[in-house]
Formats: sequence, structure tokens, C-alpha cells
Amino acid sequence: MILAICTSFPLMLMFTCMAVAFWYGATLAAAGAVSSGAVFAVFWAVLIGTRRIGEAAPHLGAITGARLAIHDIFKVIDHEPEIKCTSSDGKIPDKIQGKLSFDGIEFTYPTRPDLKILKGVSFEVNPGETVALVGHSGCGKSTSIGLLMRFYNQGAGMIKLDGVPIHEYNIRWLRSTIGIVQQEPIIFVATVAENIRMGDDLITDDDIEEACRMANAHEFICKLSDKYNTVIGAGAVQLSGGQKQRVAIARAIVRRPQILLLDEATSALDTESERMVQAALDKASKGRTTLCIAHRLSTIKNASKILVFDQGLIAERGTHDELISKEDGIYASMVAAQEIERAKEDTTLDDEEDEKDHRMFHRDSVTSDEERELQQSLARDSTRLRQSMISTTTQVPEWEIESAREEMIEEGAMEASLVDIFKFASPEGRNIIIALVFTLIRGLTWPAFSIVYGQLFRILSAGGDDVSIKALLNSLWFLLLAFTSGISTLVSGGLLGKAGETMSGRLRMDVFRNIMQQDASYFDDPKHNVGALTSRLATDAPNVQAAIDQRLAEVLTGVVSLFCGVSVAFFYGWNMAPIGLATALLLVVVQSAVAQYLKFRGQRDMDSAIEASRLVTESISNWKTVQSLTKQEYMYDSFVAASKSPHRRAIVRGLWQSLSFALAGSFVMWNFAIAYMFGLWLISNGWSTPYTVFQVIEALNMASMSVMLAASYFPEYVRARISAGIMFTMIRQRSVIDNRGLTGDTPPIKGDISMREVYFAYPNRRRQLVLDSFNMTAKFGQTVALVGPSGCGKSTTIQLIERYYDALSGKIKVDGCDIREISVKHLRDNIALVGQEPTLFNLTIRENIIYGLEKISQEEVEKAATLANIHTFVMGLPEGYDTSVGASGGRLSGGQKQRVAIARAIVRDPKILLLDEATSALDTESEKIVQEALDKARLGRTCIVIAHRLSTIQNADKIIVCRNGKAIEEGTHQTLLARRGLYYRLVEKQST
Repeated sequence: MILAICTSFPLMLMFTCMAVAFWYGATLAAAGAVSSGAVFAVFWAVLIGTRRIGEAAPHLGAITGARLAIHDIFKVIDHEPEIKCTSSDGKIPDKIQGKLSFDGIEFTYPTRPDLKILKGVSFEVNPGETVALVGHSGCGKSTSIGLLMRFYNQGAGMIKLDGVPIHEYNIRWLRSTIGIVQQEPIIFVATVAENIRMGDDLITDDDIEEACRMANAHEFICKLSDKYNTVIGAGAVQLSGGQKQRVAIARAIVRRPQILLLDEATSALDTESERMVQAALDKASKGRTTLCIAHRLSTIKNASKILVFDQGLIAERGTHDELISKEDGIYASMVAAQEIERAKEDTTLDDEEDEKDHRMFHRDSVTSDEERELQQSLARDSTRLRQSMISTTTQVPEWEIESAREEMIEEGAMEASLVDIFKFASPEGRNIIIALVFTLIRGLTWPAFSIVYGQLFRILSAGGDDVSIKALLNSLWFLLLAFTSGISTLVSGGLLGKAGETMSGRLRMDVFRNIMQQDASYFDDPKHNVGALTSRLATDAPNVQAAIDQRLAEVLTGVVSLFCGVSVAFFYGWNMAPIGLATALLLVVVQSAVAQYLKFRGQRDMDSAIEASRLVTESISNWKTVQSLTKQEYMYDSFVAASKSPHRRAIVRGLWQSLSFALAGSFVMWNFAIAYMFGLWLISNGWSTPYTVFQVIEALNMASMSVMLAASYFPEYVRARISAGIMFTMIRQRSVIDNRGLTGDTPPIKGDISMREVYFAYPNRRRQLVLDSFNMTAKFGQTVALVGPSGCGKSTTIQLIERYYDALSGKIKVDGCDIREISVKHLRDNIALVGQEPTLFNLTIRENIIYGLEKISQEEVEKAATLANIHTFVMGLPEGYDTSVGASGGRLSGGQKQRVAIARAIVRDPKILLLDEATSALDTESEKIVQEALDKARLGRTCIVIAHRLSTIQNADKIIVCRNGKAIEEGTHQTLLARRGLYYRLVEKQST
């Protein structure tokens, strides 16, 4: 409505001013004060001037936006970092021994100054020693490594290297003497050799191979298509977690660092990958001062010294044997929590069935939810960056429309017609019909203006005593036009704007509702990633709105004005009108040709900016790795080189866009010039009169101006049809599984589960069987554990029980009833899932626990929280259960989030509890607390547990060992150990 008012008022004001101006001008002309020509000259000067000001108004927003943007850009450029990474100042010794000392270190992160992470940490590491840092999450282990790398400056105390404070050393030199291997290895989009060479520019190919052999990476690299010249990273050949970690180790080794930092380098790996990476780390640590952070304490038994962190302080220190002897100590309790009871008999390890790097390199490797979300975020940022590098216009670019059309084709959709859009908007039909009537009236105002204007020309040209009277009557027509155009614009714009907003909101809700009803196979499709679906809701719905709102009014006004304007022109001068029309069409053809060329260049220019945008997103998202490798200048130089081509293309594109803008701006003048030349020729030959020529030109001029305004909205109309086609397809898409639960039985569920001869393959990988004749039974109250190597089908089993997918064949039954015959909603109401990465919403703790439930009392919430071992912690918070957990639970630690998720599962009182590696991402202390909560939660329920850490499932009623989609072993912990099969070997690997 505001937009309608802002559009109608200036239009009404313009026609009113015309009425007054022409009446006054006619009065002056009648008095002989000015000539008739001067009246028209002044009129057109004012009209064109004000029109240009009006045309400039939309671009003022872009200028304001540029001013705001440049303020932020200059703020970044002028920012002086506290730690200058590229500074040449500082000591650069010829040789160091590698002795480290931390003396009274205190530290708080700049973003959380009220939370002290380190509270006076002191320790020493002698040259060549391996010192391990252990403790629960948030105790300060990784922070200590970050301070040593000088990512931050400590608040108090001193860190020294060979007795010299580290801030006195040249920072680039300091970081070049340190090799760091982190939990999540960062691999850049480059060849294997180039990734390793980032550790040291001066190394030879032999040095690279030697480092890879030491890192246990040479063998799998040689199996790659181009060996060391194979491009790896996002969008290219993907490596498994263990393979990426070994490449990162090689990159650290090749620097020949005196100091090696290992920050949970194996915690995210499965048992097999961990064994190989740990062997590589043991080689790399020899002869080097090594600081090692580890959650899995079996990996640091041989450390020279172990430092146990607790709440920002070192609570215990000593060797493994010394610390383990303190039965009541923190370290001893952490080790006890991770140990697995073993049969006390000599054993030997049979490696016949070891799985060695069989998860080879493929382009569609499965990533974690967090990695996938990061990739999507970076992809969106990269797209925006590419657009900023080549776009110099505020209109909808042609390449954007083509990109939307490609997405539409991928979705299997078709462009929606205007009729389809109007059908969807039928609930707003009354408003639309009224608006269309007023739009028709509005479209008639411009042809009517040309007639009234022509009559004024005739009055002033004819002269006479009654000029003032006739001019006054003519001015009244202008006032009528002012009223008509203002009211019609206000009503049509306001009603269509309201209809468009209402329809857009309803469309967004309908699409979202249907997305929520889709089965898991829908979300497995790469086209339906989080970024793409969010974009549909955020941008496609407003895009469709262009087909209904004020923009539709502008387009229809232009069409009506064109038809009526041409009709008026032919009515007054049939011999003049064709030439004026032909001139306008010629200019339109030229303008279209330039626009088509710009469209052709658009996608090529976008493609040329891909490399530059990738480098920016890759460098910023991996800033710690870039700084630790001292590759800031390298990344900058690479970005500058990659930016040259898109910069040159942007300049050429700008010139072409200027030509297009110039043609559009001079359209009316060219039309005037050619039409008046032809009109003079007709008048000189007696084939027409000045009034007729003037009337025809004005009629065509008003029509062409309206069409030009309408044409500017045409790209948005095309995009609206494309977006509508996609969204209508999404609304019509039906899930294979009725997730709404409208069909199926609702029998009482006790908790017996059976799977018989189940075969399954994921919809996007039909040829790869994940479950192959899989069998399993779980009686009510039993805890059944599923173990086995990665990719053997454990998590898939849980997803089938939840009925995220349907099996290809076989039977899955709950209490003897095929789950396909049970209402999905009823089934899931009786099942609770606790996964590895708990999903919390940006709500309070209480709201997260009762999420999706109604009429849950505070007593029930506290009871569930008590069972989940989280109640005491919550009550210690200032706001208790009303404490917000932050986005994705960011204000809680991993263990705290997991316990909130467990409370959320318990409060539902499920008959079946599914635990999918619920403690694998936690440190020992958090794991112990969470495991206790899980032990309470599964009492009286059927529980299916998946675990990599076998210590957590040794008391299960039944353990099923999976491999290649089959259940190959089944029994209790002791029974399976006695068989000395795959389970025995998995236990053997974890305990060594």
C-alpha cells in the first residue's frame, strides 16, 4: 500500500501541475507575453528534467548501499591486527633446540571476556619430548596450542621457546618451525603435491615422497588416477578422513619442524583409519618436541609426560604409569571409562579381514552435516562474490534467469503460465479482479493524455480571443486525468500488492509444509540440500510475487497504453503512424541485440570469476591453516592472479552496459527526431497537418514510454514464471512414505523389533547394496548393540527402523506388525533417537526438551533432565530452564547438548530408544557423564545402540557385528571375544 501511495501521489501531482502550467502558459500566450512554442518548450524541459530525476531515484539506493558497503570495506582495510602475521620484525635464530615453557598463562577469548579459559597454566616441554594434554571439552587444551601458534596473545604470563618469549620471535619464522595436525584436516583444491608443498616451497618431489612414506600416505596416493598430480579437495577427487589426515601429516613433516602439535588428530576417525594415522604420527614425533591433545587415551600412553587439564588449570601431571596409579585421580577415572574388559589370555592379531583403504576416492563422498552445511554456506558466499565481481547493473541479469531456468529443468518442472499463477492466487481473486479493472483505467490515461495534449497544441496554434477559456477547459481535463490516474494507480497497486504478499506467504507455507512431509530420499538428492531449499523459500516465493503485485499493474498498464496509443495514432494519421511505429520497433531490435550480447557474456563472466571466489572462501574459512602455513601472501597473490581475467571482462561488460543504457535513455529522442523529420516531409507535401503530426507523435510517444517502463519488468515476470514452476512442482511432489501419518494402523507398541532378509540401497546409489540379507531381533527391554567398520550398514538399520526409508525387500516388524502397515506418526511417537551430533534449536533448555510436545509439566521436564544427568547443571544457571541454548546449542558444550537431547528423548517416554554413536564425539569426562545418562534412559525400553567405542556396549544383552551389510556375528561381549572373530579383532585394535 505504501508503494502504491508513493507511486500514485507523484502521478497525480504531475498531471495537476500540467493543468496549472498549461492554463497559465496559455494565458501568457494569449496576452502576447510568450509564444506558444515557448510554452511547449518550457513544458518539455520541466517534464524531461523531472523525469530524469525520477529515473535517478532508484539508483540512489544503490549509491547509498555503496556508501555503506565502502564503510565496512575501509574498516576491514584500515583494521590494524594486534598480531601482525606478515611483519618482518622479530628474532630469527639460526637454530633452536625446541624447549617450550608456559609460565602462569591466563587467557580469555575476545568474544567472551567474562569466561576465563586458562587460569594460570604452567609447564615445560624439553627438546624431543612428547607431552600429552588431556581433559574434558573446554578445559583449555586447544587454547594452549592456539596461544603457542600466536593465533591469540595471552592475557597474563609468558610462553617461551628456548628461554625467549615467543612474541620476540619473527612470527612467520615461529610458525614455520611448528608443524600442526588438527582434528579436521584442511585440504585445498590443488594437486596432492601442491597441497604438501604448501608446507615448504623449496622442497623437491623426492622430499614430498619421503614425507608421504613417513605419513603412511604414499601407498594410497599411488593408487590415485594421476598419483601426486591428482587434484583433490572440494569439487575434485575426495579422500576419506584418514587419507586427508595423512596428507596433512605429510604437509607438516615436510616443513622439518622442531615442534609438532597434534590437536586430536585421530578423534574423528574410525578404528582402522585411526590405527594407520596413529602409526604415521608416531613416526612423525620421533626427534621432535611434540605437544599432543587426545581424547582417546590409548594413543598417548607412551608420552614422556601427561598433563591433565581441569577447568583451566593443570590438575595432574606425570607419566601414564604414575597417573594411573592414583586410583582416585582424574586421569585414572578417564582411563577406566575407556578401558574394555578383555579375556585374560594371550592373543594374536589376524589381519586377514582388515579393511585397507577400500573406501577409495570418489566425487560424491558422504560428509558430515556440519561439513555439508559449511560447503553450502561457502557456495552461497562464493556465488555472491562472483556476482559482485561481474555485475554492474541493478536489473535482473539474463544469466540469473538462465541459471534459474537450469534449476527448473533439474527439478523436472516447467514454467508456470500466468493462468497457473492466477489459479493459485484465486483466494485473492476478488481483489485481483477489482485491481485489474483499475489497471485498465490507468492504462487509458496515457493515450487520453496524448489526445488532451494534442488538443492543447491545436488551441495554442490556432490562437484567437477565446484561447484562455479553451485552455482553462482543457486544463480541467488534465485535472480529471490527475484524479483518474492517481485513484486507479492507488487502487490497482494497493490491491495487487496485498494480493501478491498474501499469495507469496501462502506459497512459502505450502512449499515448506510439503518439504516437511518428504522422506529421507528427497533430502539425499544433492538438488535438495539445505542451501537450495532455503533459497526456494527465501527468494523464489518473492520472485513469484512479481507476477501478481504492482509490477503486474505496470506491465498491464504498458500493454493497454501501447494498444490504445497505436490505435489513437492510426486514427489521427494513418500515413504517419506506420513510420513512427517502425522507428520504435527498429530501436527495440537494436536494444534487444545489445541485451542478447550481454546475456551471452554474462555466464562466461561468471565462470571466469569462479577461481577467484573459491580462493577467497577457501582462505577465509580455513584462516588458521593458512596462517599456520604462513601462506597469506601466497593466497593473496593467487587471488590477484585469478581476479585479472574477471576484472578485464567486467570493464568490457561495463562498456556494453553503458551502450545499452545510452540506447534506452535516448530512445524517445531518436523517436522524436525521426518522426518529426518524416512529419515535416508530410506537411511540406500537403499530406498532413501540424496538428495531425503532433497528435500522432504524442500518441506513439506516450505508448512507447509506457512500454519501456513495462519492459523493464519483463525479466522479473519471466523469473516469476520460472520460480512458480519450481515451487508448484515442489507442492505437488508426494513422498513415497506418508510422513503425516494419515494412513496406517495405530496398535499399542511394546518394543519387539525384528528384521528378516532385509535388502537396502540408498535411492541415489541404487547399485550399491548397504544391507544385504540383514537379520536382527530385539526383544522388549533388551539392549542390542551394532558394531562394525564404517559403511557396514549400522546407521542405515536405525534409519529403516525409524522408517526414513523403506527396504527394497525383506520384512521389518515391530511387535510382529510390518512397520509399513503402522502409521508413521504413531511409529515415531514411540521411538526416540539420540545421534552423534545433537540438534538443538535456538530456544530455551525447557523448550528444547519439550519440543513438539504439548501439555508437558515442569515436573516431567525436571524428571527427564534428572535421568539425563543435566538437571543439576541447569539449576546452576542464572535462568535455569529458561536459559537460551543459542544457535545450534552453541552456548552449551558437546556433553551438555547431548544430555539435553537425551532428556528430550526421555520425556517422550519412548518404547524404543535408538542411540547412534551418541558419545563418539565427546571427551572422556563428558562421555562418562553422558554414558551414565544413557544407561538410565534405556532401562525398561528396547534399545538399539551403535558405537565405535566398544567400551560403551560391553554390557549389552546382544552385540551384532556387521560387515558389508550382513550380520556376521551375534552374541554377548564375552561370547564374541571367545570366538576370536571380527569383534575380537576390533577390540584388539582399540585396546592397542
